[in-house]
Amino acid sequence: KWSSSLAEMLALAKKPLLGLVALGAKVLMDCRSRERAETAIKELVGRGLPASLLEFVPLDLASMQSIRSTAAHLKSTLDRPLDVLILNAGFVSATDEKTVDGFETMFGVNHLGHFYFTYVLLSNDLISPQARIVVLSSRAA
Repeated sequence: KWSSSLAEMLALAKKPLLGLVALGAKVLMDCRSRERAETAIKELVGRGLPASLLEFVPLDLASMQSIRSTAAHLKSTLDRPLDVLILNAGFVSATDEKTVDGFETMFGVNHLGHFYFTYVLLSNDLISPQARIVVLSSRAA
């Protein structure tokens, strides 16, 4: 089974990842920061999970172009649709920042980015019809 977790690999996402990998799922960790994803992968491998089931995929939810690029990458590399999609962005900002597409950043990343990523994956048949789509939230989002 294939699973994808959108996150900066916050604690909220690590528990589902542990369970999915324990079941033998390959987990694609779609993250903006390669460094943070690799740190999370090392931590998970340190807990005894096989590195072969954990893969970093670059994704910036603040950019619609990045979302399309990630979907195109997945379409060319996956041998089957995703069975589970876990949406977990918890971006917080006290400033009036905008995404590259002009949306308020917290709304753009935590909500629009998830919605658009899911839409693009579904439009490209990258999520199986029986898949589970799980949306995680925190008080920050």
